[in-house]
Amino acid sequence: MQPPPRKGNYLKVCKNLHSEQLSKLLAKNQQECDLLEDIRNFTKQRSSIEKSYGEALCKIAANYQNRKIACVPDIRLEDGSDAWNVYSVWRTVLDETEKLGKARLAAVEVFQQNISEDAKVTRQNKIHLAKKFSDQLKVAQGELQTQVQELERAKRNYYEEEHVAHDAREKASAAEERLKRKKGSIFQSIQSLQKNSAKFSAKRDACDEKSAGARNDYLLTLAASNAHQRRYYEVDFERFLRTMECDMYDKVAEYLTLMSRTELLTCSATQSSFNKIKEQATTVTRGYNLRCYLTFYPMLGQNIQYDYEPCEGDSIEIVTVHDDATQTLLEQEGRRCVTTIQKDVKSIREATRKIQKLNVVGKHEYDLPPDIESKLDEQRLVIRRAETSKVKMESKIEVLKEGGVEVEDYAKSLDSDSLGVEAETSLSRSESTLSVREEVEAPPVEYEKEEVESNAVVVSSGPESTATAEYERGDSAQTQDDGRLDPGMWDPMNVDWGDVPVSPLPPVTNGPPEDAGTFPKCTVLYNYTAQNPDELTIVENEELELMGEGDGDGWVQARNYKGEVGYIPQNYIEMEDASAGGVAPTAAPPAATPAPAQEVPTTAPVVETSDAAAISFSSIEYNLEQGGGYDEVEEYSSEPPPDLPPPPPAITTTTAPPAAVPPAFSLPVETNQLHQGDFCRCV
Repeated sequence: MQPPPRKGNYLKVCKNLHSEQLSKLLAKNQQECDLLEDIRNFTKQRSSIEKSYGEALCKIAANYQNRKIACVPDIRLEDGSDAWNVYSVWRTVLDETEKLGKARLAAVEVFQQNISEDAKVTRQNKIHLAKKFSDQLKVAQGELQTQVQELERAKRNYYEEEHVAHDAREKASAAEERLKRKKGSIFQSIQSLQKNSAKFSAKRDACDEKSAGARNDYLLTLAASNAHQRRYYEVDFERFLRTMECDMYDKVAEYLTLMSRTELLTCSATQSSFNKIKEQATTVTRGYNLRCYLTFYPMLGQNIQYDYEPCEGDSIEIVTVHDDATQTLLEQEGRRCVTTIQKDVKSIREATRKIQKLNVVGKHEYDLPPDIESKLDEQRLVIRRAETSKVKMESKIEVLKEGGVEVEDYAKSLDSDSLGVEAETSLSRSESTLSVREEVEAPPVEYEKEEVESNAVVVSSGPESTATAEYERGDSAQTQDDGRLDPGMWDPMNVDWGDVPVSPLPPVTNGPPEDAGTFPKCTVLYNYTAQNPDELTIVENEELELMGEGDGDGWVQARNYKGEVGYIPQNYIEMEDASAGGVAPTAAPPAATPAPAQEVPTTAPVVETSDAAAISFSSIEYNLEQGGGYDEVEEYSSEPPPDLPPPPPAITTTTAPPAAVPPAFSLPVETNQLHQGDFCRCV
């Protein structure tokens, strides 16, 4: 492992590391392409001599053994299990093929059909992506180098100001000491000493102010640079690396496994040898191969994080407020950071919607038209830059908070505005169902106009908001597989621009809790996608359990076969009992008399079910694996008829309420209040 980078000259070290990363990344891609080409040629020639024995098979195996194969060493796993990289397995294939060449009885036609052609397509895709993403990686590295250059400039300015301030402090201290002792030269009077002391004190104060400003700028730039480094290494570099691989390791593992299984079925004499190859091939994973490459090319796993380097005698390591002017400047910086984050969130969502409209799911990028590919790359660049700017601003905000600068109010307004975007495109319920709290905070005055304008496009932007949420969930899920590196290398960020999670609050009831086995069942008539955190996504013909009757607002609470509980439109379901004809709405309870407050736990009980009859196979068929960088929102075949009344209209509340779940116990109510029908609700 290489030693950590030396302190100082950040830009030079960063440029050297980026140059090595790019060259080794291209070398890794070329080796993978060579391996794919070798596998393709090997299987093609094997299929052409499928009826040949002995020397022909040994000759082709020997030819490939003499070829130069990447010498990527295997590493020992922590649990002691055996694992091999793709190159080691490939060498095993060649060795076993040479040993069993004379015992070959039949040819394998599936080699040409299932391996050779697919390897050719994969190799072409890798070559295309290597040319494109190498340029994009240079752009990302250039942006990071610019940030590092700003860090060096801020550090240099801080050192200069601190040295000047140090000299001013010494001169002021000496002048004050001479004034205290009232001792000067024969040509200096007490008045002259006082004048010199005042002059040096004023100069010291001015230098201290400049030094504090330079230190604050250095700390902020340092935080932004470190955040940019983490973002580049954990997200950008990981995405480039994964995209250029094109699932190569999984495909090679599939090729070798298929080759082994075919040999085992066609000839029992080769069972032992190719069973060994099969066992090795099944252990091939991207994560293990990447660890082997990191051992062989350690610079691919090297990240840079800068530490704060204070000047001599300076023990301050956080942002400090020197005076009211500094306080104002830092507060303005906090507001600017929050505003930038808000703009970045909107930019990311807008770019995500545009990517959804391009309809490029399941297509190779080299098959896309040039205009579509350029638009796709442009939107991806917008998302990447917005996410990078967001993490930089968040790091600055954290540094400001550590220094005691108040930015919480601005963050709350950001949360309100961010959630307002989701509320614009959501299918909201009535206010009586949405709100569980006793009070709802009014939105800030500066955002009232935006909310009024945004409420005018609720109907038209609904599907796009859903598509955006699906894309963001898919993008975060894409980074979770067996190939994730440990946090010391890179850990893809699980970014979620959706609603702020809210803990579900259980409703308070008077009476014993209901038995889970006695809930009535219903069947879903139309598809519905949840638009709020406390709603439930349902599909046609799915069987649900009704958790309670509605409040007369058109929404009822239901539970699916997974145990998930949420609200659904009442006119989208049908009771299994034909005589029921739906769920009868209940009247709202009378005004409640305040009851003694009881402590109610806010954690909702987890509902588990093992009833196989409640599973809807139609809903399982519609489940999508959120593994792609951008997923389309599935269009179901069944939609509600046009004459079906829609759910209740949306409200202006920008914060979605928590979902109501049946509590584990009921609140005690005095017996003299039972006949009045009084109820209470704890928030």
